[in-house]
Amino acid sequence: MDQFFSQLSPMLWSKQSKFYSTNSGIYIGEGSAYLVDPGMAPDELESIAQFLVEHQLTPRQLILTHSHWDHLLGPIRFPSVSIITQANYRRIFNDFRESYIRQRETRWHTKYDVPLVNPFVVPTPDDTFTDMTILTDKRIELHLCYAPGHTDDLLVIYQPEYATLWASDMLSDKEIPFIWYSIDAYQNTLVTLSKWDIEILVPGHGSCATNRSEVQNRISEDLAYVKELRDRIITAINAGKTLNETLEFCTQMHYRNLDENADSHLLNVENGYIEFGGETDQEEIGWEQLRLDSI
Repeated sequence: MDQFFSQLSPMLWSKQSKFYSTNSGIYIGEGSAYLVDPGMAPDELESIAQFLVEHQLTPRQLILTHSHWDHLLGPIRFPSVSIITQANYRRIFNDFRESYIRQRETRWHTKYDVPLVNPFVVPTPDDTFTDMTILTDKRIELHLCYAPGHTDDLLVIYQPEYATLWASDMLSDKEIPFIWYSIDAYQNTLVTLSKWDIEILVPGHGSCATNRSEVQNRISEDLAYVKELRDRIITAINAGKTLNETLEFCTQMHYRNLDENADSHLLNVENGYIEFGGETDQEEIGWEQLRLDSI
C-alpha cells in the first residue's frame, strides 16, 4: 500500500489523485492520524482507509482546507471523524454555495464516469477557528492558520518541527494563483508565508517542493505575479480603462504555464477589476461565472 503514498517527513505522508493532481495528506500522531482533504475518487479514499488500517492508525480529525468541492469528498468515506475548517466555511455555504457544490460534484462524476458509492453530502464542520489554532497529541503539533486569498476560508497547516507547510490551493508548480476572493488578501498571505521557515511544501494541486530554495522560488514567483496583477489593474482603472481594455492590458503579463493558465489569468483580472472599484455592465464576470462549465 505504501508505494501509492509519498513520505515527506517522519509524520507526513501524501497521496496524489489521478484527478487534477489533487493532494491528500496524512499526519501521523500517537496511534492516530489527522487527515487533510482526503479524496478524490472512491478507490483513492479506500486506499487512504487501508493505509490507516495497515499502520494501525485511528483518524482523529479531518481537516478541510477550504470550501471548493474537490476538497470535500473525504467525509463521505470517514463519516464518524470530526471535521475542522476555518470559520468562514460556514458562512460561504450559508450564503449560496451549497447547491453549486452539489452540482459541480455531480457533473464530475458524470464527466469522468466516477462511480458514486454514496450520495454527496456537503460536510458540516464540528470545529472551526478564526485566525489560528493548534492541533496536538503526544507526538505532533499542527498549526492551522487562516490564509485568505484563493478563498475567504482557506487555511494552511504548518508543522514547525519539520518546517513543513501544507499550502492548500497555493504555491503550485502547475497553476498560477487562482484568486477567487481577493488579490490584496492573497498578496498579504504570500508576504506572511515568505517570512516562515519552510523546507517542505505541499500544494493542493501539483508537485511538492522539498528544499528551502525551491519553496522560496515558488513564493517569490507567485508574489511577483500577484503584485504585477494588482498594479496593472489599478493603473488601468485609474486611467479610465474599461474591463475589456484592462483585460487586454494584462495579457502582456508573463506567468507560469502560459497556455494552461491563460483562462485563469483572465478570470483573476476580472475579479480584480471589481475588487478595486472598476465599473462594468457585464454580468457574472470573474471566477463565479464558471459554474458547471468549468469542469
